[in-house]
Amino acid sequence: SSKGVEFLANSPRAMQEQKSKTITKLMNDSDRSAMDNGARTIYSLKSSLLDASSKNSEYGYPVYSLFVKYRKTMKELTKITFYGARSNEMLTLQSESVTFDQKLKKTKGDRCGVIFDDFVNLVQQDSRLMNLDILSAELKRSKNLFLRENEFAGDISIEKVFSLEVLWRNAIVCYQYQIKRIQEVIKTSYQQYIEAGFPFEIVDGDNFYLHHEFLSCALSLFARKRVLVISIIGPQNSGKSTLLNYMFGTLFDVRNGRCTRGIYGSLAKSNSKDFDYIMIIDTEGLSSGEKGDLEYDRRIVLFCLAVSHLVIVNVTNLTSELNNLVTLCAHSLQNIGVSRVPEPMVHFVINQQQGKLDGKKDEKAMESLLENLTKHNLQDVIKITKETFHALPLAYKSERLCEQDKDSPNAVRTLPNFIEVAQLLCGTLMSSAKTCFEKSKTIFSDPEQWLDFAKTIFDILLKFPDLTYFTDIYEKTQDDEIRNHIRHEIENKLPPERLRKLVNDTCKLSEKNLQLEVNSLFGEIYE
Repeated sequence: SSKGVEFLANSPRAMQEQKSKTITKLMNDSDRSAMDNGARTIYSLKSSLLDASSKNSEYGYPVYSLFVKYRKTMKELTKITFYGARSNEMLTLQSESVTFDQKLKKTKGDRCGVIFDDFVNLVQQDSRLMNLDILSAELKRSKNLFLRENEFAGDISIEKVFSLEVLWRNAIVCYQYQIKRIQEVIKTSYQQYIEAGFPFEIVDGDNFYLHHEFLSCALSLFARKRVLVISIIGPQNSGKSTLLNYMFGTLFDVRNGRCTRGIYGSLAKSNSKDFDYIMIIDTEGLSSGEKGDLEYDRRIVLFCLAVSHLVIVNVTNLTSELNNLVTLCAHSLQNIGVSRVPEPMVHFVINQQQGKLDGKKDEKAMESLLENLTKHNLQDVIKITKETFHALPLAYKSERLCEQDKDSPNAVRTLPNFIEVAQLLCGTLMSSAKTCFEKSKTIFSDPEQWLDFAKTIFDILLKFPDLTYFTDIYEKTQDDEIRNHIRHEIENKLPPERLRKLVNDTCKLSEKNLQLEVNSLFGEIYE
């Protein structure tokens, strides 16, 4: 019927196709050719990804999947705690890690897989940024088709991820095995990607790894550009990325479920005379159910406190768990043993409020946190005052498109009050961050120097698990007392002369007799 034809002609897909045809007619031959080339490359890459999704990860990501196995083994090694638990597994894991490392070192540049080849073809085109933006949207649509909503937050196998972040990870891992021309293509493309304001990965959350060498090359573009660093932490689905996007104009991914894995940065151009860029750091949601790793949460919080001028804690409620987390991480920050940003400002944003804090309830929580910091002499390690607590109204409201039709779809719109309050809050945070910025100029000044500084902090977190192992300060204090007691007893039982004799005797004693000797010395301590 004529009505059916009219409906099809006015459908969203038909209208989009008509717009595409109109835009194409307005292009010159060069632009039209570039768009066609980009479309073909995106189609080829999507086809490769869909093909790989039905096979194991070695097919589509031969080098990256090997890197993931290597990092998984290394993560297991770090989980063998300083208490010696699971030490019987250490030799096996060390052997596996050496095997994976040797395989990676033998990697040939032309064996990185068809997905890597297609991605390089895409980013070496002049229209790379537009192509990457289109590809990102296409991958999100594909992901929505292949995954149920409850799977977005879980750990998805590499071949089913369908995300730009994994394509970049794959390219970065393969980078070192490529000829100089391909390396230059990847590096230059990533530099332009960062310069355009797109988020770049600082810490790979799936493998807990920082690609320092490659990132250092990429951030060399911003040499001698002064940078202010602001990070955000908070539970999953608390609206961290949304808040950053509205305050600083960043492009962090926003959707239901976990959006950010690991730690991402975005460089926003500044009009301040004091600094050239603001580095905005977005983090993975704390207490992510799929990880269930509180130690991982503490690492993220401690990292942000150590490398940022200002940390935003974005939450729905001020809880006792949050109080303990902040206090413990401040204590670890005090004992981190390397240079860190001095006295970072910490601001708490309690969202989904009516524009003001919840009276006595929030007042009590604030006082409890401040008292906790003072009790442990941490008030000068991080800066928190009653003025650094803020309320934020709801960001979105769902409305039916047609109030009279119960079956009509809902549209979600951003509330003007949220935008206004977020912008005012941004001004407050910037003023506060400048206070800390002045104190840290000798530590780093530009993004590349910041990365070197952040790498040192990151390595410390990996090397000393006791910084983030304990659940509270009391537990950490108990461990210190036990260790000091053991150290004192060992020194008493093994004076220098006896220690030298024991070392010499190990060459003569059997394993059984050596164990008996050790038990005779330290049996009381073991008990």
